[in-house]
Amino acid sequence: MKTGAKGLAYFTVAAMVVTPGLIFAASASADEIPTTAPAAAHGHGLYLPALNLGVAGAAYANSNNDNDPGLNKDAINVSVLESLEVDLGTVTLPLIKTATQSNGLLNLGSLGALESSAHSPQSHSAYSASGLLGSDGALALDAYNDASLEPASVDLSSLLAQILGQSTVDTVIDTAELSIGALGAEVEATGSTLDPTKVEHKYVLADLGLDLHSNLVDDLVDSTDAIVSDVVQPIQSLLDDGGAIEVLVAGVVSTIGALPLVNASLNELSIDTQPLTAAIQDQFLNSSVSNEEGSIVIDLEDGLIHIDLAQIVVDSTGSADLNSLPANTEVLDSATIALIVEGVEEALLGSSANSLVTKLTSVINEYIYHVELNVDIEADISIDANLPLVPPVHLVTAPVTVTGSLGGFLGQSGHDDPVVDTSQINVLLIPVGTVLQPIVDTLTGLVSNIGGALAPAVNTVLAESSTTLTNTLTPVVTPLLDTLSPLLNGLVQIRINEQPSVAPLNTDADLGAASFTVRALSLNLLPLIDEAKSGNVALQLGSATTLAEDEEDPDPGADATSTADADATSTADTDATSTSTADADVNASASASASA
Repeated sequence: MKTGAKGLAYFTVAAMVVTPGLIFAASASADEIPTTAPAAAHGHGLYLPALNLGVAGAAYANSNNDNDPGLNKDAINVSVLESLEVDLGTVTLPLIKTATQSNGLLNLGSLGALESSAHSPQSHSAYSASGLLGSDGALALDAYNDASLEPASVDLSSLLAQILGQSTVDTVIDTAELSIGALGAEVEATGSTLDPTKVEHKYVLADLGLDLHSNLVDDLVDSTDAIVSDVVQPIQSLLDDGGAIEVLVAGVVSTIGALPLVNASLNELSIDTQPLTAAIQDQFLNSSVSNEEGSIVIDLEDGLIHIDLAQIVVDSTGSADLNSLPANTEVLDSATIALIVEGVEEALLGSSANSLVTKLTSVINEYIYHVELNVDIEADISIDANLPLVPPVHLVTAPVTVTGSLGGFLGQSGHDDPVVDTSQINVLLIPVGTVLQPIVDTLTGLVSNIGGALAPAVNTVLAESSTTLTNTLTPVVTPLLDTLSPLLNGLVQIRINEQPSVAPLNTDADLGAASFTVRALSLNLLPLIDEAKSGNVALQLGSATTLAEDEEDPDPGADATSTADADATSTADTDATSTSTADADVNASASASASA
């Protein structure tokens, strides 16, 4: 029985941990099935050593050539699994998540349709598979084209505090989910399972990803005002005491205050960054950012970090795809963890096209010209009768303003010129002309002077915005980067294409030392916590094992006779050849003598 590579049920695991380079022993968590049969097969869809899920409910199929050759099949039984609980460090959880057990470990989804098969029809022939199976017990490829397949999940968020501490969970990362696409395995033996040439095997894993939720990322939206404030500081400094624009405006106030009938003071000198802040929120913080390869995608609005483990592990191993990885590939080893941390850092602080800093810089470069500048001068107008004991008559307090966008002050295309507003100076009984026109002339000159002062400051903002953003965001992002390694090191260990009898594991397969096992995926939850104290749990998904011996020669006597006949014939042929050669030599000598 030979089948092509097939996809399997979706599976998702939430919040799990692993130590770089740590190898968890397959023998410590192996589903060992002792047998004395010359051929046997075994498959299991789900196996947790801590629960000894050996028969009921876990898609557990066996076949022995000497008494039960099969074909035998078994399926997941959700009703049986729902009653089980798992000890995970400091918490105990129901194995299965249901409507009434919302804190359960596994939400099976389409994994609930998983089956295993076992078949050992002859002493030299055995086959096993685990996944979505056809009637012949083989993996059924077409079954996985169903778009309605619902991903499963393993919710381990309640374990995060054991790794990170509750404070870090509350502020940095509070959920984690390992998503796993279609998976399965099959193995067929047509001779001794100790001979690699007699065993064909494959595993299937359609996808693998890790999803984290970070309150820290979620809060970046609330940091927009602070980010913008840091970016526009070179412009703001022009308005502060002693700044170039503040000095210009102070001179204008003095000039207006020196006009007849007028006393002047400054009401307001400010910039309004709301257009820039709104653009950042609308165009950027409601979207996503990523590293250059796209293997790390961060949704800023929801605070979600998606890590494409499939792409990362394929790239790091140089494999063609996720289904051609070497035996016993450790996903979260030290190299992969380093790549993940670097990828998250690049997505947030790097210079790649889709990074946070790059996208923010692009928005700032466009919308810095929409920032508005406002100059509001109060002009008090009075008439002095120049009579003893008669005070000046106060007629009106008239605001005179200059408002416009930075683009308008700088003459940028698409931006309106700044507006000089003196409309409130309209009072009867005074020679308005002697007041109004000089004020207008003074403010018009201010517009040009402000443009001259703004130009170098805006150029500085544009040139330094990327560096400024990096400096502003680094202390915000650092707690997240510092948390990733401990999280990935301590929550789950992930192995793809597990083969216990193959190096570096070198332990017995599930049917003993002479058998061969392949499983699509093996997980070890909380690998850093001592198993004897914590109930450390290994979880195996999609496992197939066969045991077989070489086919016996049906007529060894016939082989011996055939060999003897062949030897006799060969000897006779050799003797005949020798005789013929000797005769030829004698005849040649005789001919030579006669000629002499």
